[in-house]
Amino acid sequence: MGCDKMTLTTACIKGKMGDIVYYQTTMTAQEAVNSLRAPSELRDYWLSLGIEERFQRDIDDRRVRNEIAPYFATDPNRFISSILVLIREPIEFGFEPLDSVVDDISLAYRGATRNMGFLTTSGGENIILDGQHRHAGIRMAIQADFETLDRWMEQQGESKHQRINDDDISVIFINIEENEVIRKIFNKINKHAKKTSTADDIITNMDDGACFVTRRLMSPNDGILGDRYTGARQSKSMVNWRSNTVSSNSKCLTSLSNFHSLNSLILKATGNSEIVGTTMRPSAAGIDSGLEACKRWWSTILDGISSYKQTLDGASEGVSPSLRTPDSTFQLLFLPVGQWAMIKALTITMDRGQNLEEAVARLNLINFSSNNDFWTGLAFKTDGKILRNQNYKNTTAEAIAYLIGSEYMSEEHKGALLTKIRDYKDDDRAELPDPVSI
Repeated sequence: MGCDKMTLTTACIKGKMGDIVYYQTTMTAQEAVNSLRAPSELRDYWLSLGIEERFQRDIDDRRVRNEIAPYFATDPNRFISSILVLIREPIEFGFEPLDSVVDDISLAYRGATRNMGFLTTSGGENIILDGQHRHAGIRMAIQADFETLDRWMEQQGESKHQRINDDDISVIFINIEENEVIRKIFNKINKHAKKTSTADDIITNMDDGACFVTRRLMSPNDGILGDRYTGARQSKSMVNWRSNTVSSNSKCLTSLSNFHSLNSLILKATGNSEIVGTTMRPSAAGIDSGLEACKRWWSTILDGISSYKQTLDGASEGVSPSLRTPDSTFQLLFLPVGQWAMIKALTITMDRGQNLEEAVARLNLINFSSNNDFWTGLAFKTDGKILRNQNYKNTTAEAIAYLIGSEYMSEEHKGALLTKIRDYKDDDRAELPDPVSI
């Protein structure tokens, strides 16, 4: 008899939501591996699904192997939400209330225990409707060989393998016969699962090294862009971590998502690319190394660009809205797109051999206003609105790198840049402006 055809008796809590009756219980991780099945493992059920449902229920093996299984196998603080399971076509299925098997329950407890009891089911199949990746990760963690476990522990910076066979896994069972109801439940679960914002992901991510570095750089007390200006009631960060944008009137220097992108560029340019975008937490030494590299860059940038320095020196007021207008020669550097182009430009010119301090100092000599015709068609539209396409951002970065470090740039690179500029400006007579120098 296969494990999914086994007889199961378990203590549970019975509940009802709308017309759906469900049973909440726990089983060990080993029991879950033995008795629960993903839809793709059951050929007849799999073939009955539509293409959209198959896509939603198809298991991402790479995600299981690289993220979920290592988490279960190495993290002592592991935890997951309930797995939702459909008991399909059971031979026997029944719930016995606690008061039917236990005599003389005290009056004080009768109300609290009225939904407690025992679920018994035999035959049929236990099909996972929600939680199949968690289930696959549990199974892989339990079945992993010692070589795999050692590799996971090294990657996660853990020294002890976690035995998870006896972990209690929360499971919700439902027994529904109508396929349309089953499909509706599954699709609604996935449809209404709200994706977290980029800012939320950066704040809560415990695997990506760039997220660790970003959070520490904006730590309220000692972060280089932490609490720097005074709001209506309390100190506020120079990084807007509540949304993915920076409005024209924002007191913040940049957004959290952009700050993370900037730090990722810096980390990649300073030999710390191995901690960027990681799906398993890097070592503490790796994070510290990346943090120090970013601190050096930001100290140089915030001290070396006069408008940044003036803003932070008077940070009780935050960023002046006028700095994001055409009247400011630093306009582009107070817009997230421009900040990305600036940092990218610094990584480009430093890769060519320029000194960071020299490159930053030269940024002060560039007119970054949308009134400067050179930026029209590269960074700004003709109406002064910002161009956000990645190709424009890359070319703007190359243009800045040229302006601050042309002597480090080959004639071939200059020619390629001029070709792009003429193309984007739709002007065959456009020429490269004179570079700046101290």
